Amino acid sequence: MKIIFKIFLWIALIIVSLILIYRFIGQPQQIWGNSMSPFLSSGSFVLSSKITYIFRAPQRGDVVTFLAPGGTLFISRIIGLPGDKIQLINGKVSVNGTELYEPYLPPGTKTFPSDSGYSPSTDLKSAIIVPENHFFMLSDNREHANDSRSMGYIQRKSIYGVVLTKVGR
Repeated sequence: MKIIFKIFLWIALIIVSLILIYRFIGQPQQIWGNSMSPFLSSGSFVLSSKITYIFRAPQRGDVVTFLAPGGTLFISRIIGLPGDKIQLINGKVSVNGTELYEPYLPPGTKTFPSDSGYSPSTDLKSAIIVPENHFFMLSDNREHANDSRSMGYIQRKSIYGVVLTKVGR
């Protein structure tokens, strides 16, 4: 009887630990759609961390999952930090007056404003300033993605987790 109780306690401890890890630290997520192609294709799994930003601020280039307006979970790359001046000029992204180096994009990728409009500027040739506690996100598959060009700035509190690694596929 004593051994059964110990086994039960160990199983309960493992289950509680896994639930806490999943809920507060990180979790695997499956990606649907090709917005981050070629880095991630539809059906890929990623491991995302929910606690990374407790220890450091979000950084330009981080791939994050976030809740978009309407509650849908999206994945994109942070391009603009709070206070950054963003422009799209001749298919290139400019941050604070300097063309952004984007080695993760396929050669020849062009970035243009989306057709669905953007607030506060529909042009993006005119500089926009990322508001405090917000971020400007762009997906890697620029021609086939919803990101800040169509949904606007993303609030810090909407960032769900930072992608640590691709798992499988």
